[in-house]
Amino acid sequence: MTHQQLIDTIQTYHPDANTDLLARLLETANRSGRYADAKVYGRGLMDLAAATAPIPPAKAAIGSTLIPNTTSGTPVRSTIVAASPAPDATPIR
Repeated sequence: MTHQQLIDTIQTYHPDANTDLLARLLETANRSGRYADAKVYGRGLMDLAAATAPIPPAKAAIGSTLIPNTTSGTPVRSTIVAASPAPDATPIR
């Protein structure tokens, strides 16, 4: 059974199935080596262990500093937010 057949089957019998779960099945598929042949394996070999493993949380760092204000003499606070996606997150396009 291919990924798409599995998704179609799940959606046929469970139309309210979580689309995130279905997307996770596709994202975690093994597409390396012989499983890269889309004509035979579609989107790869399902890796249920990877699909059901906990997703590490995204990380964010917040920093703040005072910058001298040469106009008024009162320092201005600058805040920087830097975020990194979870290791296996799919970028938003």
